[in-house]
Amino acid sequence: MTGTPMTPRQAAKELGLHEKTVRQMCATRRIGHTVTYGPKGQARYHLSPGDIAAWKYTHHVEPKAQR
Repeated sequence: MTGTPMTPRQAAKELGLHEKTVRQMCATRRIGHTVTYGPKGQARYHLSPGDIAAWKYTHHVEPKAQR
């Protein structure tokens, strides 16, 4: 699955979790992601739609209903 990488905020909305939870999941490598570093060394996480789909599949999360 390919697509535009999501920010932790976007991924959190998709997963029904809090943004801080998604950041912690990235930091502890519980969800697939790529990381870049900002000018002051802060981590910037990027989650692909495939990483999110894989996490949903392994954790048996139902797709969110579209409004």
